[in-house]
Amino acid sequence: MSEEERTFVGAESARDRRRRLMSDPARAARVSKIREATAEMDRIYAMNLAMVREAAELTQVEVAKRLGSAQGVVSRTENRRDMYLSTLYNYLTATGATDVAITLTINGKAVALDLEAILGHPALPESETSDEDVERPAIAAAGEPAAQTTTAARR
Repeated sequence: MSEEERTFVGAESARDRRRRLMSDPARAARVSKIREATAEMDRIYAMNLAMVREAAELTQVEVAKRLGSAQGVVSRTENRRDMYLSTLYNYLTATGATDVAITLTINGKAVALDLEAILGHPALPESETSDEDVERPAIAAAGEPAAQTTTAARR
């Protein structure tokens, strides 16, 4: 590959490179498969929060009342691609979930993260908190204890 082919600057050059790369049918098929899988994961993620609420036999309005927010906030939460752990925790506890934890596998070992312990407080209605109200815990380096967290008094 020449220096000119390796160096691309600007939108048009990037488009040309993408067209050239995607002209390979095998590569185009792999990219298509990855895009489909990503779209499916996004759909499943959005469904899961709504499914949790539906399993609790609650409407968005009922969850919103428990959170002290509007139904639209619950809808946006269910369809978000990214959120704070505290938002997720508050949503889940508003649906009646208990012992809320995130479980992951590292080097073949299951690790459960207790969200209440990490956040340093029980669920609070989002309308009563803001980012200034809650001091975020620092992430501890391996082998070091996590920093203590504090919660400002409710307004």
